[in-house]
Amino acid sequence: MSVPTANDSLQEQLAMLAVVDLVPAARNSPEFKEMHPVATALFEYERSKMHDMQKALLIDDVPPLESIVAAFSAVGGLIEQDLRVRAGVRMTFESRTFFPERRLSPYRTWLGFVRMQLSRASEQGLLREGTRVDEASDVLVSAALGQLTIIVHEQRWAETSETLNRTAASILGLLEAA
Repeated sequence: MSVPTANDSLQEQLAMLAVVDLVPAARNSPEFKEMHPVATALFEYERSKMHDMQKALLIDDVPPLESIVAAFSAVGGLIEQDLRVRAGVRMTFESRTFFPERRLSPYRTWLGFVRMQLSRASEQGLLREGTRVDEASDVLVSAALGQLTIIVHEQRWAETSETLNRTAASILGLLEAA
């Protein structure tokens, strides 16, 4: 293994380090320090938009199952229409190790929202008998995040709202009481 020197480029230095050392090395790079405030601003913007949307849908008079479908559709719309939200979402998925102070976890965030709504639906008798809220929440959030991964990979941004809406509605249709 070569020993990095001060004359090596950042890429050369990173290539010489063990994989475990890549994240700390990258975090200490001048490039990262220069981009950190920009990334933080994007994270804050995306988080505030998502928080505002979820808060608007937590109103008690919105039926819980409708709230889930509306939330997924609204998230899709934000991702489709707002490049800063899209950038924040992508960075959240791809940059968790570089921003440990942010505790980035779209899965955990959405799981909490969906679990709360499905619990409300269960209490109101809107779910099939025997529906396990925790497992159903996991399936729904995992399916939506899987769809989002496909959208990102295939660059199908214009379909985000429709796809997430369809995903939520399809799964909830299986859970809904007859």
